[in-house]
Amino acid sequence: MNNSKANAFIPELVSASIDRTLEARLVAKQLCRRKPKLKGGETRGDVIRFPALADPTVTTTWTGTATYEDLAASEVSMLLDQVAWTGYNIDELDEYMANVGLKDSQDTKAAYKIQEAIDTNIMALYTEALMATADTTCDETTALSALMNVYVACKNAKIADGNIFMAIPPWYEGMLFLAGVKFQVKDGSPAGDGVKWANHLGVDLYCTTQVPNTNTAAAPVSKCMFGSYDAICFHKLFAAAKSNYESATPLVEKIWTGTFYGRKVVRPDLLGCATLTFTAPTTI
Repeated sequence: MNNSKANAFIPELVSASIDRTLEARLVAKQLCRRKPKLKGGETRGDVIRFPALADPTVTTTWTGTATYEDLAASEVSMLLDQVAWTGYNIDELDEYMANVGLKDSQDTKAAYKIQEAIDTNIMALYTEALMATADTTCDETTALSALMNVYVACKNAKIADGNIFMAIPPWYEGMLFLAGVKFQVKDGSPAGDGVKWANHLGVDLYCTTQVPNTNTAAAPVSKCMFGSYDAICFHKLFAAAKSNYESATPLVEKIWTGTFYGRKVVRPDLLGCATLTFTAPTTI
């Protein structure tokens, strides 16, 4: 056994191809298109600040004298404090006896589970949204009206067409399909590697199982995040993987892989939550 492998970096665990594939399957990072302006050299625990000034007041009467206001300064801070990681053992005897490459298989699965954990973390940010639509009970006859409510809310927030997204669960995709909305695999990705996507009424719809459900699986109440692509900022610091063999268990490879990142709702006024309640469709 070659113990010189201790703490060796294993680039295939966090390869760009794995990251790209998983980002296609999981939607949250695709919804966070606002990027921070960085100085370089940021590390875990650092803070990225987003300064802003209050909007100026518009006066609709004229007295002949102009007055000038001081615009209040404010800022939103994104702390680079998030981590998702996993550690596991690969026994070389199991690897030898397996019909598949256990290490390659588990590396890919570990990378997916880390991306899934990040996805879950971001999708839970619907609680910080300042826009909302009324709780809508959806079947195929009301699915489009629920989508129209989202569109109207976004237009009232002055979100431009082409910049509106909504994350929806598979059951709502089914209702929209019955209503005539057709979905496709995003960006021409091979079947199974991409996410189901459609654009309807000016809203980019992303279908994902990651939409939070506050009720049972049989009767879901889905908290569907929607709004502007600029509402949430995401920044991945780095991903890392290490492998080592311990002298006490020389045939067992110990693998650690993780991702460090930050995420923040920087424009809660441009983020919304649509509460959609499942009801059985009437269409046969």
